[in-house]
Amino acid sequence: MNYGKTLFFSLDILNVYVYIGERWKQMQPQKCAMNEKKHVPCDRPGCPGFTLIELLTVIAILALLMAVLIPVSMKALEAARRTQCASNLRQLAVAIHSYIGDNQGKYPDIEWYRQYEQCELLHPYLPEPRSYVCPTANADGSSGGNWPEYYSTEINGIEYTTDYKMNDSMNIRGRNIVTLPSPAEFILACDLDWTDVLRHGGKGNFVFYDGRVRAMDRFESNQADSRGNSPWYDWGTTR
Repeated sequence: MNYGKTLFFSLDILNVYVYIGERWKQMQPQKCAMNEKKHVPCDRPGCPGFTLIELLTVIAILALLMAVLIPVSMKALEAARRTQCASNLRQLAVAIHSYIGDNQGKYPDIEWYRQYEQCELLHPYLPEPRSYVCPTANADGSSGGNWPEYYSTEINGIEYTTDYKMNDSMNIRGRNIVTLPSPAEFILACDLDWTDVLRHGGKGNFVFYDGRVRAMDRFESNQADSRGNSPWYDWGTTR
């Protein structure tokens, strides 16, 4: 994100508005020389005012600047959402680690059609409902009620919906985490893998066992790890 360019275009728009303001002042009614107590419009040939060319030029400049500035602003907004999504996944990773520590080292036994259970299992460690929702999904309406019921559950009268898929590989589900041959390659959760279009510019965020978050597209997440395991949910799970 180039904030210098954003500032440059903002100043350009400000300059245009200043120009319009100055011209508007010049167009205001002038005092009549014969009667200083009255104000009459200036209709002399040299009276300053907007010409059609000036008006069209200003409109064209504003349209051009807005056409450039709006996409830049939208990219900045999405970058902030992507960062918040990554933060949510890190919080989810910490909660999973806490759950594992309180359950004799066993990874949660969650199958693909029971993803809502992550909200129940991790609630003692991560009770905030917004931590399970991707900001981009919330903004574009692809979160909440649009998901099947196995992504939503009610806890203490509050509806929880998860946009994040916890790893449900049979290679690790319900097993002791110490059996992982390559923990550094193991992915705990992602956003998201059950739709055709990934939210963050064609990529999704993935959080690894060590807490780092990596954005990957479909091709990257379907590659094999250093031991030949693929796709992403099997990375680091077998020798």
